[in-house]
Amino acid sequence: MRLLNQEDTEFTPVSEHYFNPEHEHDDEVSSVAVELPGFFDLAKINAWMEVFLQIKGIDLYRIKGVVGLSGEDCRFVFQGVHMMFGSEQRKPWGDEEPLNRIVFIGKDLDEGYIRRSLKRCLD
Repeated sequence: MRLLNQEDTEFTPVSEHYFNPEHEHDDEVSSVAVELPGFFDLAKINAWMEVFLQIKGIDLYRIKGVVGLSGEDCRFVFQGVHMMFGSEQRKPWGDEEPLNRIVFIGKDLDEGYIRRSLKRCLD
C-alpha cells in the first residue's frame, strides 16, 4: 500500500505493526440456533431457563432470542450473559405465525438436549 498526500507525494512509513492476536480456536465453544413454531408455555419455559442457567450459566457466554408466549399477542425479546437474563415485550405477531428463534453461544453445549427440551416447553 502507498500513502500519498494531496500533492501525490509518497510518504514512507516510520513504523509498521503486524496484527497477531495469538488466539487459539477452542473447539469446546460452539453455538446452537433453535427455531420452533408456536407458543411457549410461560411456566414451562421459565422453569427450563432457570434450571438451564443454574447448570450451564458459567459456560453460557451469550443467549438471545425472540419468542411467543401462550396468551400473549406480542413477541418477547430476551438476552442473557452467563446467569444474567432480561426480556422485554415487543411488537404484536399480528397475522404472522409465531416462530421462536433462540441462539446460545457457550462451552460444551448439548444441541440435542437443548432442542428436545425446548420442544417440550411449547404449549
